[in-house]
Amino acid sequence: AHQSLNTPAIGIGLPDVAYYEPCFGVEVEWILMHALEQIRLRSESTYLRLTTMKVDQGLLTLPTEPDGLERLRRGVIEGAYRLIDRSSLDGYDPTENVVHVFACGAVLPEAVLASESLLREGVLANVINVTGPGPLYERYQAMVAASTRGEGDGLGDEFWDALVAPSERSAPIVTALDGHPQALAWLGGVLNERAYPLGVTCFGQSGDPSDLYHEYGIDADSIAAACFGALGI
Repeated sequence: AHQSLNTPAIGIGLPDVAYYEPCFGVEVEWILMHALEQIRLRSESTYLRLTTMKVDQGLLTLPTEPDGLERLRRGVIEGAYRLIDRSSLDGYDPTENVVHVFACGAVLPEAVLASESLLREGVLANVINVTGPGPLYERYQAMVAASTRGEGDGLGDEFWDALVAPSERSAPIVTALDGHPQALAWLGGVLNERAYPLGVTCFGQSGDPSDLYHEYGIDADSIAAACFGALGI
C-alpha cells in the first residue's frame, strides 16, 4: 500500500466521493461503469484504492442466472456482499461457533484462507467482501439519521439482512484491511455486536507482502487468531 494506511479513512470522509476498494476484476469493471454514470449525472466522484498484488479470480464464483448476477453487481456497488456463507452447515450456532469476517481489497484472500482453516477447527466464519467502505458507511449514516427522526433503527432492510441476518447478529465481527483498522471498526456499531478490527497502525517496515501481512497482523493466521479470540477460545 506504499504506507497509505490512512487513505481509507480519507476516502470515507470526503463529501461527494464514493470510496471503493475492490478485490476482483469484475468488481472493478462494475464500479468503473457506475462511476462514469455518476459523472454523467454530476452526482459524485469515485475514488478507487487498488492493489498490484495478484489475486486468484477463482475465489469469486459468478452466478449463471441473470438475477443472481445482478444481485451481486448491486452488492458490489452498494458496498458489500457475502462471499462465503457457512449458515447452511450442520451445527451452525451464532451464539457459540460463528464469526463474521468483513475483509476489504487485497486482504480478502487472507480472510478466505482463514475461514477455510477455521472450518477444520469447528469455527464457522462467514466472509463478507467489503467492496466499498465509503458507500457502506454512507448507508450507516443514513440509518443513524433515520433513527434520530424516529423512523426505526434501519437494520431491517434487505441489504443488511443479506450481509448478516438478524438471527446471526449474536456472533462477533472481525474486520481486516490493508490500511488503518478504524476504516471498518464501525461495523460493530451497525450490527450491535463486538468488533475486533485488524489493520495497519504504523509504518517503517519493508519486505515481501506475506512478511508484512504477518508483521501487521492481517494475514490468514492473524485473522484466524482474532476469530478464536472473539469467541473466547
